[in-house]
Amino acid sequence: MEEGDHNTKFFHSYANQRRMHNNIWELKDSTGEKILHQADLEAAALSHFSEFYKTEQADLISQVKVAHYYPSFFSTSDARALDSQVTLKEIKSVLDKFAKDKSPRPDGWPVEFILGFFEQMGPELLRMIEETRIRGYVPRALNSTFIALIPKINSPE
Repeated sequence: MEEGDHNTKFFHSYANQRRMHNNIWELKDSTGEKILHQADLEAAALSHFSEFYKTEQADLISQVKVAHYYPSFFSTSDARALDSQVTLKEIKSVLDKFAKDKSPRPDGWPVEFILGFFEQMGPELLRMIEETRIRGYVPRALNSTFIALIPKINSPE
């Protein structure tokens, strides 16, 4: 603050450089053709993940029959715990374990913000989590945050 905004240009260029590096500028479709335009990139990603996560609709009886072939991963008490109500204490405990000084995206909130205002935000988070658990439905706005493509190499395709 004492230095004024002398560092602003440096940090702004650093953020822009990082944004440019972390973007995916081209993809290859199923035929190996390069896709370069933003609308086509979005359509290709949507198509890929729609196909990837597509599931066949099966009736409940056949799902139960198939489930018997899989090993049990949870004890009875673990299964009950998964079905029990979430508490504010549990949410706070999970948030305390998050990496600090990180932001989920340029306009996202760092976990320190949520922890700093936990008294105000905690009950609303709890309501959202419980509603999702009880209804078995994840709101579309929240669901859109589950998949992130993060390039780990230079010039990903």
